[in-house]
Amino acid sequence: MTSLYHYIHNNPVTATLNQDDAVYIAPNIPHGKLHGALSSFIPAGISPNDVVVLIDDTVFGSAREGLALTPTHLYCKQIMDAPKQFPLNTIQSIHFGSGFLNGGLYVNGQYVSGMTKPSGHSMKLFVQLVTGFLAELASMPDTRSTPASSGTGLGNHHHPQQGGGNQAYAGQAAGHDPFATSTQGQNDPFGQPDPFAPSPPKQTDPFSKGLPLIDLLIFFSLFKSGQWNTASVRYIRHCFANMPPDSQVRLEQRMKQCPFNLTITTEQLARMLPSISMDSRKLLVKWSLQLMLINEFTEDEFDHYLHILTTTLALSRHEVNWVIDNTEATSAEEWQ
Repeated sequence: MTSLYHYIHNNPVTATLNQDDAVYIAPNIPHGKLHGALSSFIPAGISPNDVVVLIDDTVFGSAREGLALTPTHLYCKQIMDAPKQFPLNTIQSIHFGSGFLNGGLYVNGQYVSGMTKPSGHSMKLFVQLVTGFLAELASMPDTRSTPASSGTGLGNHHHPQQGGGNQAYAGQAAGHDPFATSTQGQNDPFGQPDPFAPSPPKQTDPFSKGLPLIDLLIFFSLFKSGQWNTASVRYIRHCFANMPPDSQVRLEQRMKQCPFNLTITTEQLARMLPSISMDSRKLLVKWSLQLMLINEFTEDEFDHYLHILTTTLALSRHEVNWVIDNTEATSAEEWQ
């Protein structure tokens, strides 16, 4: 029987998959990512050498969410969900759809994961690889009794000791006042328009509904250090650039009255939720995610507060995945 390892390496679509930063194929799976997947959603007892394909679906590169393919199983986990596993010989159908309503990976008609970090094209190529290998399994006898640790023909492919994850962002220089102004515009990065900054789209004003929405953004800006940094100030002001003047005034006033209690803020948000449109909820999550990235939240912190956000704002998994997929991560350095 053709081994999964050799089947994938002899398949012409593999070269294209290797170009996706979220897709890793043995023997070139970083050790740190393997460890993340093994500690999160791959069951104990599975050898790292059995993992032939790993797809990292995390923001910070830990691979604690994503997909792992071995010669006998497909393992997967998405954020805020329990791990799933599918023996290959039980998979009758596998499909990846794009779009808001039917996007994500489906196995046997069951929604598995949104898979927002790899490109949609890469996911469709991955499905093509799995489908092809399943066809070979179906043509061979006794595939249901094939153990994970024997008869795979993997050989001794070792995964290199490589690190994963993002580089740390540059912090603010000590003693610098992010609110300082200058007639020269030299100490105030907000005094003049930035020709390189993307222009935010024209928006309705979700913040006319009340201050808790602003308070939430302030919380994520101050959580790590307890004080403002230039990148957070600049990003929030950029978000409000096309808001009505009254909202901008409320923002500036509120930024000088911080900090705020997250529990009280989320309770207030929950009470006013019926008056907040779905677009405004998703926009608030998008801005909060960017502030978490700018302020170097750990992955555990990111997962924790994303769960609080989505629960408070009553967003579904599909809606959360859509927001993550449409949030272009930027670092603090880009907003200095």
